[in-house]
Amino acid sequence: MCIRFGKRFAEKCAELVTASGERLRWVDRCRYLGVYFTSGCTLRCCFDDAKSRFFRAFIAILISKTGRCASEPVVLSLPRSKCMPILLYAVEACPLLARQTPSFEFTLTRIVMKLFRTGSSKVVNECQVRIGFCQKPDVFFSCFLMFLLTVYVVVFYQ
Repeated sequence: MCIRFGKRFAEKCAELVTASGERLRWVDRCRYLGVYFTSGCTLRCCFDDAKSRFFRAFIAILISKTGRCASEPVVLSLPRSKCMPILLYAVEACPLLARQTPSFEFTLTRIVMKLFRTGSSKVVNECQVRIGFCQKPDVFFSCFLMFLLTVYVVVFYQ
C-alpha cells in the first residue's frame, strides 16, 4: 500500500507494480509501527486508535480487582504508568495539530472525572494539577522536545 503527502496528495496517482507483478494500492490512511498516518498536505498522524486503546486500558484498571480494592496512591499511579504511554506513543515523533491538542486534553479530563466521580471543572482542574495529569499541551510538547533532543544527540554525537 502507498500513501501520499504534500500539496498534490489528492491527485490521482498511477498504479505501481512491484517486481513480482503485484499492484500497490493508494490509501488515505495507513499504519506503520503502530502509528496511523493520514494523507494530507503535511505529515499527519491520527491518534483515534491510541485514544481508544488508552480508554480500554483505563477501564480495565478500574474494573479489575486491583482498581476496586487498592489504595488511592496505587489507583492514581496505575493510569499514569500503564495508560499514559499508550496515549503518548508516537506523539514525540508526530507533530500535533492545533485541533488535536484539545482532544488529548479532553481524554485526560475524562479519566480524572471518572477517577474522582465528579463533573465539576474546578475539581477536575485541581485534581489534574495535584496528581500530575496536566491538562495543558505542555505534556505533549515536552515529549516532542525530548524526541528532538534524542535525535540530535544520536545524529551529531556518534
